[in-house]
Amino acid sequence: WLRSHPEDRELYEHVKRQLVKREWETREHYADAKSAVVDTIMRRAHGESYNERIEHVAVILLERLPANPRVLEIGAGEGLLARRLTDAGHHVVALDTASRSTFPITERSFESFEAPAESFDCIAAQLVLHHAAGLSATLAKMERLLAPGGLVAIDDYGWERSADAAYREQRRDLHTSQTMLEALRERFEETGYAEHGFVRGAEGDGRLGFTFIGTSRAVQRVMNPSNAASASSIPKRP
Repeated sequence: WLRSHPEDRELYEHVKRQLVKREWETREHYADAKSAVVDTIMRRAHGESYNERIEHVAVILLERLPANPRVLEIGAGEGLLARRLTDAGHHVVALDTASRSTFPITERSFESFEAPAESFDCIAAQLVLHHAAGLSATLAKMERLLAPGGLVAIDDYGWERSADAAYREQRRDLHTSQTMLEALRERFEETGYAEHGFVRGAEGDGRLGFTFIGTSRAVQRVMNPSNAASASSIPKRP
C-alpha cells in the first residue's frame, strides 16, 4: 500500500521522524505511539474514508465563520478539517492524543489543554465527544474557551444506533448521541442541526448521527451576518 500511495508513505515517514526525536522507555512504547498512524493507513487500505463527512462539516463552518477566526479542533485525527480551514485563511489549533497527520498537531487531550478564556471563535469536534470522561465538564470548558458569540460545531456518529450488536457492545460505556444532544442543547443556543447516516455504512435506522451548531447562551450573535438566513438549517450529508 505504501509503495503505491505516496501521500500515505509521506504521512508514515513524517510521523516516524517525529517520534524518533523523542526519548522512549522501551521499544514497545515507541511501537504503541505509532499505532494511531498505522491504524489510519490500514483503514484507508481497506477502503474506509471519512473525507466526505469532514468536507461536509468544513463547508458548514466556512459558511458561518468570520474572517480570520481562531479555531480549536478537538480530536483532529488525520488533520483534514484543520488543513481545510487553514487553507481558507483561518488560524487552527488542532488537538489529538496521537500523531497521524502531517498537519502540526498539539498532542494532548482536550482535558489537559490549557488556554485563556475566550481564546477561540469556534470549537469543533468530530466523532470524539463520546469518549469525554465528563461530558458536562467538557462542554463547560468549551464554553469558557469560546469568545462571545463563538460557534461550537459537533459532528456525531451515533454508535448506539448501529445494527451491529458487537460494535455497540464495544462502546456501551460511552456517552450516547441522545445524551450528547441533550447536553449540547442545555449548554448552547442551537443555530443549526441535521441528522445524518451512520459513519461506518448503511446499517441501522438511517438517523445515526448529527451535526450540531450552537453559540454560547451568554452572548448570542450571528458570526457571519451574510449567512443569517441559513443559520437555522444544515443540509444533510449526501
